[in-house]
Amino acid sequence: MSLGPRMTTLRGAWKLLSLRFVLQQIALALVVMGLFVVWLRIPDSHAAYVMLTVLLGLFLVALAAGGETWLLLRLAGRENTRARLIRGGVALLVAAALGLAWLYWVEHLSSSDGLRAGYLNSQMPRGLRDWFSYQHLMAGLAFGWSLLEMLGLGLVLAIAFALATSEAPVASIKASLRSTTYWVVLLLSEFAVAPLASLLLQWKPGHGLWIESVSLLLRLLAVLLLCGCALSFVLAILAKRVRDSDVLMQSKPERPS
Repeated sequence: MSLGPRMTTLRGAWKLLSLRFVLQQIALALVVMGLFVVWLRIPDSHAAYVMLTVLLGLFLVALAAGGETWLLLRLAGRENTRARLIRGGVALLVAAALGLAWLYWVEHLSSSDGLRAGYLNSQMPRGLRDWFSYQHLMAGLAFGWSLLEMLGLGLVLAIAFALATSEAPVASIKASLRSTTYWVVLLLSEFAVAPLASLLLQWKPGHGLWIESVSLLLRLLAVLLLCGCALSFVLAILAKRVRDSDVLMQSKPERPS
């Protein structure tokens, strides 16, 4: 009996995923974050420091975009050529800019949630105001904005991944955006993995400074591994869709001229 498309995508993504890829993602993130902290601490009291700041900033951008493109190309089964690295790096940088702009726009829209919740609560019938209280409305609005953020970021991520790795990016974008599995796993990462990571970071054993310090280190490692696995699985699903789309496009007979 053949598997459904969702199970096929999940199984294919799971086969593409490896612990090595997850650790490489985490290592790249740690290196970029470490260099970013160093970059922020460079003084600007001398022209040489300003030049160093510019050069290190450019290096950071190239390392983040190029390193991530290299990993995504390997995940999608593509050879890491210079042209593909440049194209993928540019696609990821544009996607990052669009993603930040989208988050800023959604945050701007949500800045008036207090007024919205108060107005909606005041317009509710008296018998429903306990159900649609100010706190419940604020929580509902927060959930809606988070959902909107993830939908926008998911759209940008799918497009950028296809542009960076696919031989037929338009077909791959369509295949990724039509994938219910992709959207379900992406939303689970936001509404299940992210709260779990937050709980791990906020939990405190309360048995002394030494134990709390060790606990914090272990919890940070656990959160890094958890988030790295979640992100890597989302990327593996996109890689599976890209691979299937490229194979399908290659198998289509050419139209006679």
